[in-house]
Amino acid sequence: MVLSKQRDQFDPHVLRLVFASILFTVFSELAFTFHVDVYGLLNLTGHFLKLVSFYLIYKALVETGLTRPYDLLFTSLKKNEEELRSERDNLKKAMAEVNTLRGILPICSYCKRIRDDDGHYHQMESYIHEHSDADFSHGVCPECAKEHFPDMDLGGEAVQSVR
Repeated sequence: MVLSKQRDQFDPHVLRLVFASILFTVFSELAFTFHVDVYGLLNLTGHFLKLVSFYLIYKALVETGLTRPYDLLFTSLKKNEEELRSERDNLKKAMAEVNTLRGILPICSYCKRIRDDDGHYHQMESYIHEHSDADFSHGVCPECAKEHFPDMDLGGEAVQSVR
């Protein structure tokens, strides 16, 4: 049945009315099949069921089409919009994951540069800055200050410069 296979393309309210109309049509035809008298109860029941079926089709297509035409026309657009929002949220989560450093970083034991996936080495600061949300502020610790700047009196404090 084509209607049931493509039910996601229809407005749920309209779909229920169409299925109910089909059901009433089946019962009306059964009543017409089993009637023995033109003026009998089964013939009358078949005609009433047929009227209910037509009324449901009217409600599903005509009345809904007049009162909510855009709901009927843009059902698939609404569905695609919801899927697009979901995919956008998934993409935002994935981008947050990409910007976060994970795993083991191959680093040179001497110069402390980090090797990327292509085999190229980069300064640790630039690599981490490109692959995370971290920024760096450079300074000199007291031990390095004594070793590299022995003539400067820093009073035991590190020299810092913000980038």
